Amino acid sequence: MRYHPDPILQEGYLQNPQPRCIFIAALAVSPDGSTAVARCGDCDLRVWDLRSGACRGLLEGHKMPLLCITILDGGSKAVSCGWDENLKVWDLASLTCTATCTGHTTGVRALAALPGDQALVSGSNDGTLRVWDVASGTCT
Repeated sequence: MRYHPDPILQEGYLQNPQPRCIFIAALAVSPDGSTAVARCGDCDLRVWDLRSGACRGLLEGHKMPLLCITILDGGSKAVSCGWDENLKVWDLASLTCTATCTGHTTGVRALAALPGDQALVSGSNDGTLRVWDVASGTCT
């Protein structure tokens, strides 16, 4: 589904998603297509129910603009990263941060889940790749 401001063209679009984002610069969708996590503006993430079009809530915690988002565990968790050098693991049911991964010395620009969704690989402007345990938030 998408959003379109013209009511005549709204079939198949999200109907008036609220609150509206200033802009969307990163996006991840759950494997079943029911949930989207979007970077709206610079530092915040919004969680959307794609079936109803409703915004389920806001994920706050990054101090600088976000660059990447991925969804894990079949859609129960999301991970975000950005210029604040951190990765944050989010529980999408409770809309809370469950772990903060620290260790990069400059912005984190790339993020990928390893098979099984128990570990992540991040890449940074510091020229390093790091492998993280999702549950603990520690670099392995």
